[in-house]
Amino acid sequence: MKVEALKQFMISQGRSKRPVDMTWDKIWAENKKVIDQTAPRFFGIVKESAVVFNLTNAPSDGFHAISTDLHPKIPELGKRVMRVGPKIYLEGDDLATAKEGEEITLMRWGNAIIKKIARGKDGKITSVEGVLNPEGSVKTTEKKVTWIAACDETITITLVEFDYLITKPKIEENEQMTDILNDVTRVETEAIGDAFMKTLKQDDIIQLERRGYFRVEKSYLGPHSPMVLYAIPDGKANAMSTLSTKLAHR
Repeated sequence: MKVEALKQFMISQGRSKRPVDMTWDKIWAENKKVIDQTAPRFFGIVKESAVVFNLTNAPSDGFHAISTDLHPKIPELGKRVMRVGPKIYLEGDDLATAKEGEEITLMRWGNAIIKKIARGKDGKITSVEGVLNPEGSVKTTEKKVTWIAACDETITITLVEFDYLITKPKIEENEQMTDILNDVTRVETEAIGDAFMKTLKQDDIIQLERRGYFRVEKSYLGPHSPMVLYAIPDGKANAMSTLSTKLAHR
């Protein structure tokens, strides 16, 4: 929570002396306006449901680096490097409705066409094969997906989400606190991050695109000491966007 957001929230209430009850989403939405202006953008793929996308026409001589803006709307924040190559990880959620022959947009890279989908006995997609389509247009695709190159430079990150301590916004006079306590108020999800995230320091604020805003609770120290990111509410009902989460109400 930023001090500037607190100031703007108080100013928005006006100078009335009347007591006012406000919901938390109002102040978090104000906070989002502040952090959005300086939060660099990264991708993070949930490890448990990640699917490998094999690109048969990608350069076969290994992984290469491309440069992209840290913030697509604020180029003054600088650039970052992303790895690209013949194998990338995609979110399992993004492929749940994928079809062979469908064209998708790999954000910050370009379009690709899905040629073949492999499924396990349970019907879930286990891997995907396709080709890059440099001439493709982002305007013609339904799916704009995040991705991570499946290379040795990736890092492990732990995403930590928090929920409300009680299950309703207002406690009635005769209610017992024990009856409305939330059973699960903290969940952790293991994810894959790109190598450039190794430069992040404790207390840095970032956005994992299509997933949400996070504060670095612990920087990356190696394979056995992953980066830890704490989720920052943004005022939306679905804090983790369209991607799945372990919090049941999201």
